[in-house]
Amino acid sequence: MADYNYYIVENTFVARVQGQWGQKTERLTDEGQWVPYDDVWNVTVDGRQVSEEEATDAAKFFADRKAKRELLAARESQQALPAPAPTAPMAEIELADGEWADPRRLEALAADPPAKLRLRANQNQEVTEEDARRLAALPWLTSLVELHLNMVKLKPPAVRALFATPHLSRLRTLIFSYSELGPAGTRALAEALQLGRLESLAITIDKIGEEGAQGLAACPRLTSLKQLSLYSSWMGDEGMQALAASQNFSGLEDLNVGTNGLSAKGVRALADSWNFPQLASLTLWDLGITDDAVRALGDLARLPMLDTLNMGHKITDDGLRFIAASDRLARLTHLSLTNNQITDKGVRALVTAPRVFAFRSLCLCMNQISDRGAKLLANATNLPHLETLTLGGNNISAAGARRLAESPHLKGVRSLSV
Repeated sequence: MADYNYYIVENTFVARVQGQWGQKTERLTDEGQWVPYDDVWNVTVDGRQVSEEEATDAAKFFADRKAKRELLAARESQQALPAPAPTAPMAEIELADGEWADPRRLEALAADPPAKLRLRANQNQEVTEEDARRLAALPWLTSLVELHLNMVKLKPPAVRALFATPHLSRLRTLIFSYSELGPAGTRALAEALQLGRLESLAITIDKIGEEGAQGLAACPRLTSLKQLSLYSSWMGDEGMQALAASQNFSGLEDLNVGTNGLSAKGVRALADSWNFPQLASLTLWDLGITDDAVRALGDLARLPMLDTLNMGHKITDDGLRFIAASDRLARLTHLSLTNNQITDKGVRALVTAPRVFAFRSLCLCMNQISDRGAKLLANATNLPHLETLTLGGNNISAAGARRLAESPHLKGVRSLSV
């Protein structure tokens, strides 16, 4: 049987990777089929590694969430939901030198317009304004609901030319990766967007900075967003403050702002904002995320729907003690504190807390937990809902793993990774 590592990527889809260097990467489609997926970096960097069982549960959750959204939209419009059409595969075009000037490959798609399109440049090729206008004029773009631009370099004039077109009115998902938008390009995108119904936006591995974040925060055409990933966008605390102050993200359910130079200051701006009433999943993984950042979350009074939290990189036992003492944080269903500085003392604070935790999944990977911590978890009586426990990258021996596997208190755990 193939040995895969499973990932939940941007709380949107499930993928798996085989081999140390990602020799084989696949994505799970809405129909439950594994298909090749060429962006291993997107999976391993933007994704959260989970067990196979948790990946299966997540795939079901994503499918249910999609169905509920479609039903709600149909009710709101008072129209019957149309019969579901087969999901179109992703059309992928790798652009070699000079192919933007020769648009025949793109024009050829008109015979069978794709619903999803990934344009990938092999050497960060720059798209000129003329190239972008040519692409924007293609009538079959009206069929697109998902567009990925991977390593396709876009300067502001090209951004404006491409995204001012009305042909992209059906687009629901827009993903940039390594596109070098920068602050000016991101502002140009925010100003040019005609996509009032965009539901998912990702700008990752791109130095958009504080200015780019401010441009997005001020964009009134992002009010339909459900998912926003600005992973590794260099926006800093000031960029986070701009997002937190915006009233354009009231429908946002999933926010990934990992690796942005954030500190407790940026986390506090988010926790103190009333502008994210629907936020359910939050990723705050950064070198500046310390115990002070955990405390900055407070009681999450202004984030009432939050149930999934992913935090790191410098959280210690004191941070876990704060979580253990918080009635609100105890109601989270998914908690990931990967790659921190948590020891057996932090685990003790968790399992001896006088409260029952709602955690269905708990990830304490890559910390400093030993067999003593494993024993504490095995004897825990306040984790009755736990289904997935992930402890890889710690100092737990085979004996410690066996104690966890045989624990009568962890009978509900279907996935254990040590």
